[in-house]
Amino acid sequence: MLKKPKILVVGSFMMDLIASTSRAPQSGETVIGKKFQTAPGGKGANQAVQCARLGAQVVAGIGFIGAGTIIVTRRQRVKGLTTAAGLWGVAIIGLTLGGGFYEGGLLATGMILVAELVFAKWEYRLLDSAPEINLYMEYRGRVCLETVLKFYREFNLKLLNMEITRHADSDSSTSCAIFTLRLNKKCSAEWVVAQLHGVKGINIVEEM
Repeated sequence: MLKKPKILVVGSFMMDLIASTSRAPQSGETVIGKKFQTAPGGKGANQAVQCARLGAQVVAGIGFIGAGTIIVTRRQRVKGLTTAAGLWGVAIIGLTLGGGFYEGGLLATGMILVAELVFAKWEYRLLDSAPEINLYMEYRGRVCLETVLKFYREFNLKLLNMEITRHADSDSSTSCAIFTLRLNKKCSAEWVVAQLHGVKGINIVEEM
């Protein structure tokens, strides 16, 4: 169970005396007020009220839930960032509307919809035409790895990065490798994966 967050506000607390007039007085002019009222105020009191309206418990709770959706897989890939961002965004919009800032809440809602409906399509198009791919491969033996690297050089596939996890004392154990490749116009990602599937010693190969 989450503990309720506590916020300490240091500042003044007073009773404001408010007089309403039909116009702002000029320099040195005295204007008779038409309406008089009192209201609690002070810098410290105002800040305390705003902290309460902000919903500190909601911020702490949604922060905990959002962070819980972010995970790192065994292939060192981060997942859940979009889900966490969505949870945080919805919570902020709810707090904004609850606080009476309707213009900001509606504007944020519109921006999120535009990002989801328009920018997401652009992202997919860019990914389809992106010349760089990440490949995850499980293989057995150094000979298999040398064959794969020779394949990259033969078809002019530039190896940008390579990460290998294997046992140093065994040449026949299963090893894992992650390749970052820059493709050329003649080779597609599907074709590269299909060619690697035919290499002897490769157990698994897939695009990340």
